[in-house]
Amino acid sequence: MKRPTSHNRSGKEGGYVSIETALVFPFLLIVLLLLTQYIFLVFAKRVAQTAAEQGAEEASYYQATNNDGILASQNAAQQIPGIKNSTTAVERDANTVTVTVTGTPFKLLPLPMTVTAQAAAPIEQIVSLEARQ
Repeated sequence: MKRPTSHNRSGKEGGYVSIETALVFPFLLIVLLLLTQYIFLVFAKRVAQTAAEQGAEEASYYQATNNDGILASQNAAQQIPGIKNSTTAVERDANTVTVTVTGTPFKLLPLPMTVTAQAAAPIEQIVSLEARQ
């Protein structure tokens, strides 16, 4: 009875897997880094939006100042890591307060990125009973 022999790869095929891996691995690594950077960007946008909403809510209270909105916005941005070097601007007119938060997401790649979020809220006012009717 003849024993089956194993088929070894011929010498001309050896090494192709190493070359293919060396060519594909950097591409996959770049795709993974780009995907992770995109996730950081989306998260930073959400953090900026949350900070802007917190600032707008605080600045819209009765007799609140712009500084109240700035402090609330900065506090919210610091409590949730995800945005660096954030700045807050508050604009107010007779009926509405608008808070804008701008910052930089965490970076894995040296790409220029900033996120900006804006939130507006009506300013609370005390209205007499006669004015309501």
